[in-house]
Amino acid sequence: MEVKCLLLLALFLLLGTHGGEAQPLVPAVMTFGDSSVDVGNNDYLKTIIKANFPPYGRDFKNQVPTGRFCNGKLATDITAETLGFESYAPAYLSPDASGKNLLIGANFASAGSGYYDHTALLYHAIPLSQQLEYFKEYQSKLAAVAGSSQAQSIINGSLYIISAGASDFVQNYYINPFLYKTQTADQFSDRLVGIFKNTVAQLYSMGARRIGVTSLPPLGCLPAAITLFGYGSSGCVSRLNSDAQNFNGKMNVTVDSLSKTYSDLKIAVFDIYTPLYDLVTSPQSQGFTEARRGCCGTGTVETTVLLCNPKSIGTCPNATTYVFWDAVHPSEAANQVLADSLLAEGINLNRSKNPNSSGSHAIFHFPIADCSARRRRRALPLRRCRRPPKRADTSHRRVASSRGRRRVVTAHSLCSPQPDTSGCCCSISRRRRVGGRFQVLRDGSYPFFILGRPPARAPGSCPRTPSLLS
Repeated sequence: MEVKCLLLLALFLLLGTHGGEAQPLVPAVMTFGDSSVDVGNNDYLKTIIKANFPPYGRDFKNQVPTGRFCNGKLATDITAETLGFESYAPAYLSPDASGKNLLIGANFASAGSGYYDHTALLYHAIPLSQQLEYFKEYQSKLAAVAGSSQAQSIINGSLYIISAGASDFVQNYYINPFLYKTQTADQFSDRLVGIFKNTVAQLYSMGARRIGVTSLPPLGCLPAAITLFGYGSSGCVSRLNSDAQNFNGKMNVTVDSLSKTYSDLKIAVFDIYTPLYDLVTSPQSQGFTEARRGCCGTGTVETTVLLCNPKSIGTCPNATTYVFWDAVHPSEAANQVLADSLLAEGINLNRSKNPNSSGSHAIFHFPIADCSARRRRRALPLRRCRRPPKRADTSHRRVASSRGRRRVVTAHSLCSPQPDTSGCCCSISRRRRVGGRFQVLRDGSYPFFILGRPPARAPGSCPRTPSLLS
């Protein structure tokens, strides 16, 4: 499996069908959290935690550094595309967050922020509590643009993404004597989870009904964490990873409790710890060559304007084979692999639960007409599976590298209906051409549901099929 982020977060929370090929699967996306999902809010703050300068954004559209802490797309960008959006929800503090642009949501996240407000205050970022206040402002602005009735419909139907917690540990707790000398990591986790629970309650009171929250990544495997806390070791820092796992366990328990408290709330935790850990420890299996260093500079400590900038010595010419872009954040290539990986994870989210249950952890649903989640602009188009397929769909995506050369990512997919399950199995293969040779990036079979509600009986594991590339 592969990496965080929150990728197909939304798709696994959908319960209703959405008609019309041109319509996204949810009306809007609202995002809260830290640098993993900030799309430019910090550009408008007096803080050193910024990414609106090269080499950030060098592989993004028009090679523009927008404030994303990545060489290209974030996981949430990929999520938006998968949901069917043709543009991304704007950073709330940007001039673009006005008029009709508000109809597809807004991004309130701020790099350097976390669940704990004092973390954000250390770096002059937007605390989570203030992000919620901005969301209240957004609701008023949305009503002025769309009218009260449509605005309420958008608020209730939107996907809400929360990605936070890593900064609380790495950029505050571990380096703040006032915290680590007065409370254990377990006690600090309890504090953060309590804040998360209150945040969900506030979002619910403001109309949120679909919330996806990411787990903590393996903190001890971040290049910066290895440099700062590894004491000369090149491996992951086990103490930090243990803290992350402990926090994630508490988060899962809390989400289960919240789903019982609010019967109409669809909420789920998406495990990014396991896929990212697997990607870091076995990068070659996904076509990567470097997982211990970031691409920017030496890749050991560089992040933000202070260290990852045009003068950084040693920045790699091609980030597509690097798991990390800087010493903290994944590369676009890793985010892309992550999106593909979390697809399978989300589908199997309920596998251990009663398939007849209509609980908060909804299985991956698609409209009856299509089994594809409308992946219009991505490399994995999936055939409709109302009838047995005659051939595999194929797409080619050309991506310009920093050296001006072009690589080709080829994706093949083949779906077939599964009797009596209201679903289908899709075999997916992806490969990338490197120096005249092809590397297989993904090859496997996954189940998909095509009804607007869980089927009476969930299909078992899809049968293993031969590679579609053979």
